[in-house]
Amino acid sequence: VGKTSGAALKMTLLDQGLFAPSFMPVFLSTNFALTGLGFSDIMQRVSDVYIDVLKTNYSIWPAVQLCNFYIIPLQYRILVVQTVALGFNTYLAWKSNQTVVKQ
Repeated sequence: VGKTSGAALKMTLLDQGLFAPSFMPVFLSTNFALTGLGFSDIMQRVSDVYIDVLKTNYSIWPAVQLCNFYIIPLQYRILVVQTVALGFNTYLAWKSNQTVVKQ
């Protein structure tokens, strides 16, 4: 369990401030590349959905990570994150697929 709420907050801010904004374009670009799109199409589609997926990320992950870092015992943190990630990554795949289908 996290030692203090301040430590949990710092870890969450680092996770959401550094990892989330950089992970989204990587995930989306890779997904679009695997559909056979060219570089310019990939960049356009990433820019089309980036803000939506980042907003969705921020509506889910900060609360999950705060609880995870402050309440969940260390040995269960990976299980919590991977359980939520399964649903969130499914959403990301669906969202990026919607972009490919529309255009």
